[in-house]
Parts: sequence; C-alpha cells; structure tokens
Amino acid sequence: MIGNKPLIIVYIGGRTTNICLFENGKTTKIWTVPTGMLNIYQDIISYINTKYTEEFKLEDGALILKEDLFLKGKNKDVTFIKPILQRHFNSIYKDLQLNFNTSKGYVLLTGGGSITLRKEFQNRLDNLIMSNQPLTDNANGFKKLGVSVWRAN
Repeated sequence: MIGNKPLIIVYIGGRTTNICLFENGKTTKIWTVPTGMLNIYQDIISYINTKYTEEFKLEDGALILKEDLFLKGKNKDVTFIKPILQRHFNSIYKDLQLNFNTSKGYVLLTGGGSITLRKEFQNRLDNLIMSNQPLTDNANGFKKLGVSVWRAN
C-alpha cells in the first residue's frame, strides 16, 4: 500500500507475468498471466527462422530486440517486432483490467519485461509507478523474506 491506497504489483518475468494486490497491509489477490519475455523472444525467433530460413536460438531474441537484426552483412527490417510486443502487452493488460481495479490505487511495474513494455503501460495508466530496480526486485524481495524468517528463529 501507498498511504491507504491499494497497490497492484505487476511483475513481468520470463514465462509469466505475476500480479498481486495489496490492500490494508495484506495481499488480497494474486493472478498469473501465462506470458513473459521468453514468450516474446520465442515469437521473434520463430518469425525470423521462418522468414529467413535461419536457426536462431531463443537467447538470440533478447539481443535482436535490443540491437536489431543483423543478418548476412545487413540490418534487416524489424517492424515485425512491434505487433509481437503489442500482442503480448494486450494479453497482460487485458488480464490486469479484467481481474483488478487499476483506478483505485497505484500500479507498480517491475521485472525484466517492464523495461521492454514500459511505454505501453505508461500510455494506459496515469497511476503507474516504475520500479527503480526492476531486474533485481524479485531477488531483493526474497532476500528480505529470508532474513525475516531466519531472524524469527
């Protein structure tokens, strides 16, 4: 919660997007959307491998998304990536809207995928908060949990 307002955390990970609602100091709802960055990378690689008869691997998807597609000495058109990103964003956003009231409080966007899909969320949510450490939030949260459990014993 931020003050007395509900907080929805949207964590975009590798294979899933996890969403949880905090109200009155407690987690009151948890939801998982079966799409994440590895799904986006796979769609990019599948398109390239089919169109250019190549054998790119899943891990190449992140580099292509970041630096474009360089193939046989030339940069290739990557406009096909935008509809892939839009499709996955729409999947996440639809589940968020159907299962949570995003207008009552704040929405915190985190996880590695939040960097890639940041603009789409910013265009839709006026109450969006961006994490300062989206790549390490998950690990930091687990560390705090571990410390609290070990200190309790």
